[in-house]
Amino acid sequence: MKKNPDATMSHILENASDKPIAKQTFLRIIEAYAIEVQETRKVDERVIQQMSAHMEKYPYKTQQEIADDFHLSVSYVGRLIRKHSLPYQRKRKKKGLLEARELALCLAKHTEWTHQEIAAHLQVSRETVMKYIKQYHLLYLPKNKKEKKKIYRDALHAFVVAHPDLSILKVAKHFGVSEATMKKRMEKHHIPYRKPRKNGYRFL
Repeated sequence: MKKNPDATMSHILENASDKPIAKQTFLRIIEAYAIEVQETRKVDERVIQQMSAHMEKYPYKTQQEIADDFHLSVSYVGRLIRKHSLPYQRKRKKKGLLEARELALCLAKHTEWTHQEIAAHLQVSRETVMKYIKQYHLLYLPKNKKEKKKIYRDALHAFVVAHPDLSILKVAKHFGVSEATMKKRMEKHHIPYRKPRKNGYRFL
């Protein structure tokens, strides 16, 4: 109550303890210790505008979080949302469904992650992550694409000639690229390579 002097009685009853407190018990406590508590907090047009802007800025916040931010009870916030048609986005708790708040926290914690890495961590698709970032205007720093590793034709040709028995996979490992990338490079530069088949290898 010292930390939140503007908190109303209903707000204190909902948040003062992990266990529910009966209103009569609370009244006896404040009477015994001569504590002054506001019955209700005055919510004028200015506060309504602040709440509206707050909901637009943080669309992933729940009614409980909004109530905490404005030192109001959840039920009172709900009534204000309905009465003033505030832009609150209702949250549906479904198993396996990504929550915008969860994504926002993940983005803030792992700024170096790509869309795919975030999606894998949250066990959703990459498309879902991208959709939520756009829909809720979440901060995401685009990651620079990895530069293509340069493989010079002469060096590649010399290595293949010097090691005619190596497979594409082993050549790729030597140059630090994938097998598919190496195959494309060799075809691009018209460098012959050994291709596996049922009865051994044939030279192209």
